[in-house]
Amino acid sequence: MRHSTFFWFFLPTAAAMLLFIAFPILSVVMQSIYAPHSAVLIEVETCTPLVGCTMETTVDQEATAALRASEPLGRFVGLDIFFRPWSFSRFGGCWHVARYGHMVRVC
Repeated sequence: MRHSTFFWFFLPTAAAMLLFIAFPILSVVMQSIYAPHSAVLIEVETCTPLVGCTMETTVDQEATAALRASEPLGRFVGLDIFFRPWSFSRFGGCWHVARYGHMVRVC
């Protein structure tokens, strides 16, 4: 089979593999290294004659919209989103206990 014939034979298959395999994997990777923005909060002191002064927390809609417009993917967290929830010191202690056969506690 000539190279040009093979190229045109393989082109639809390669396009389908890119569309259904590679692009979804890239999308998942991009979505997992970015976290959504937090809402911008404002503390406002409201004073009334009967109740007195109280502190209220409200969401600044304009600042939150501006933040989301400036960084549409969210805030970059990188691989911290995967490693932060793990307590390596706790697992390390369990590994040390289990390694020497003296399982004292369940980790």
